[in-house]
Amino acid sequence: MAATASPSPATFPARGAEVTLSTEEIRVTRSPLASSLYPDVARPADELIGWYKQAPEGYSPGYIQLLFDAERPRVNFSPSQTEEFAALDLQLTNLQAGYPLEAGAGSAGADTAGAVGSAGTENTEISTADWVSSAESAGDGDEGASPKKTSKKTSKKTQQRAPAPWAKVATPDEVPETNDEADIDGPIYGQTVCVTGDVEPYDKGEVWDMIASRGGVVAKNVTKKTTMLIVGEWHSMTSKEKRARELQDKGQDLQIIGFQEFLQLIK
Repeated sequence: MAATASPSPATFPARGAEVTLSTEEIRVTRSPLASSLYPDVARPADELIGWYKQAPEGYSPGYIQLLFDAERPRVNFSPSQTEEFAALDLQLTNLQAGYPLEAGAGSAGADTAGAVGSAGTENTEISTADWVSSAESAGDGDEGASPKKTSKKTSKKTQQRAPAPWAKVATPDEVPETNDEADIDGPIYGQTVCVTGDVEPYDKGEVWDMIASRGGVVAKNVTKKTTMLIVGEWHSMTSKEKRARELQDKGQDLQIIGFQEFLQLIK
């Protein structure tokens, strides 16, 4: 029986570069001008750990930063390249989750094509794949795909990717209702609380339930109404924490606490 041919690589234009994806390789080829600032990149696809992203919007450019062990190439997108950004984000999702790269509508990553909003559906496999590319609200430019490593790699020809393991940092679709009958003297009661980062061993939905059950108002993003930000582990400052600190500097009464400190508060 003849071997099934691999799908042709897909190429995505970006600002001063183009990205070529296949199940075997991820390649970033810079334009002559951009190559004087940034090197070209060619890495095996199964070495991709994750990616960070910020969608282009209005007059603001966007980017996708690919995460490898010792390399973090960044691909920039002009404000007019929203479709190119979304297409690359979608196929990175399919690649990481083990779905066909050419999958489109109805595929694992279909809901990420707009590159805005939060991920998650009732189908576990689909929502897991969605979580890869929008672990936090994609328009927020926060954690993006988690940089956590998967298990030790096997042969490229025989490797089967397991479902993406990063559900714990995903932003759930539904915000739980606040328990108005909670202890009014509790440290969370009446607070407007946002959560960022990895809150292991819990997932974000479970932490939201903890907040709501104790009379807190759960917020998906940091805003001028936020009074508390819970920060889980992350390898760098997330955009939610950065925004919270900016609001603090402007005089907003906003408390930033670590996740372990939060667990002590609610004991």
